[in-house]
Amino acid sequence: MNYYKFISDGNIIDAVEAPVWVKQDKRGNVVRCDIKEAMGVLSSDMSTVLHIAGAKEFSGETFTEISVADITADEYEELKVLLNLGAEVPDEGEVEWKDEETEPDEIPEDATLAEVKTRCLAKLSDDCQNTIYAGVDVQMSDGLVRHFALEIEDQLNLLTLSTLIASGETLIPYHASNELCTYYSVEDILKITETATAFKTYHTSYYNSLKNWVLSMKTIAEVGAVKYGDPIPAEYCSDVLIGMIETMSAEGEAVEETD
Repeated sequence: MNYYKFISDGNIIDAVEAPVWVKQDKRGNVVRCDIKEAMGVLSSDMSTVLHIAGAKEFSGETFTEISVADITADEYEELKVLLNLGAEVPDEGEVEWKDEETEPDEIPEDATLAEVKTRCLAKLSDDCQNTIYAGVDVQMSDGLVRHFALEIEDQLNLLTLSTLIASGETLIPYHASNELCTYYSVEDILKITETATAFKTYHTSYYNSLKNWVLSMKTIAEVGAVKYGDPIPAEYCSDVLIGMIETMSAEGEAVEETD
């Protein structure tokens, strides 16, 4: 796993565990790309495009310019805590931009507890990402349920749709998974984006709490038994996750009462 910090005006503004590198295609769309082609990178919450200093400029768009530096896993964990608390974090290290990713060290057969946790968390992180990418079902205004994938390109497209709504468009072209492009109402587009955002927020919060639980474990056997989707003891859950679970439970009970 590779870890990076993003620096702007001498301060560290973000820390990312698995960066999503982006570029601008010939049609002007911001799309995912290989690190060697990157013009920019997405923020850790996937909501903002950041331009990499020294890389090709985005035409027609102005994004915050950043420098990128690789960091250790321990530095990443410390930075995330500080940034989540809203602290201003001056950058005191040299910025070293790497143009290629390095392969993670293999875990030896006589792996320690710490090494097993690292491997487990990498697998759980991939499971979380793949679950989000697989997408979510959304019930539309016509009563039909359609499925929408949430690959990085899809998430970028949804950001673009929000700008179309803000500009006053009332019929928005988009497509469900494996369906032709069609026009959706503002109501339906808002339902898609809100459902997708809630889905992604839930799984991101779930993974962070799952990670908190794994890091607390004392034996390799405990760590090895953890699977993505397992219920997490309440003491390791974030307030955000607890709140979302309570909301989903209440909504489920309300549906049962009306059936």
